[in-house]
Amino acid sequence: MTEPLNANPTLKSSDFVAGQRDRLGREIVYVYIACKEYVIYRTEIGMRVFTDDDDIPPEDRVYYKRYSEIGSLLGKINSLQPRNLDRIEALNKQIARGIQQCLEGSPDNAKLILNEVISRLESLRRLAGRTAYLLGALALMIGVLTTNQILVCVRPACLSMIYPDVLSCGAIGGFLSVAIGIWSLRIDLDANSWLNALAGASRIVIAALAAVVAYFAVESNIVLGELAKLPYGVYMAAVIAGFSETFIPSLLRREVQDSVKS
Repeated sequence: MTEPLNANPTLKSSDFVAGQRDRLGREIVYVYIACKEYVIYRTEIGMRVFTDDDDIPPEDRVYYKRYSEIGSLLGKINSLQPRNLDRIEALNKQIARGIQQCLEGSPDNAKLILNEVISRLESLRRLAGRTAYLLGALALMIGVLTTNQILVCVRPACLSMIYPDVLSCGAIGGFLSVAIGIWSLRIDLDANSWLNALAGASRIVIAALAAVVAYFAVESNIVLGELAKLPYGVYMAAVIAGFSETFIPSLLRREVQDSVKS
């Protein structure tokens, strides 16, 4: 994420200005701290540090040695940062303060600051992942409901709507389950938004299929058979099956065990 840029003997601290380019050709977006000894700045891909100590033997470069003490924390921060760093400018400034504390000889303070940044970045990652998961589930549920409404308008008179209706009810139950439990959902911090959205959509697919199985179970009087006698009872069973991730698996296991015993 950040490394001392001191390989160019002609580069000085005063050369670091927003809009200019650093030694590696990257545009300097923002300069946070600039002094004679070092510069802490940001490019489009992350924070960088320049130390003006090329005339000092490597073994005597104090800032480089201090900087290495927080290398692992900075690496973790780099893995958690979003691509658009402008979105987390407040955290960028906090990272710069942490680096400065380290370079000025206060590594413990630097580690406290950087660990707090890591915690906040992890929270942002989880929030983004859960939001993508929820949106994926919402998008597929809307797709199922929309398809159902189209079928209502164009279906032949001889075509039964029971299966599209059951699928829709299962999708509704699945989305309610996702919406209620979204804040306790475990999210892989390395998963991107598309993967989380796909995972949310897959939850709706499973819920819809579970609703069909529940419909068969009710009609076969295997479970909740009394619902088949009530208006919209079958649809309620479909919502329940879509909402509960364990309802249909438990039912199927029980039926398999009963079949084996008999």
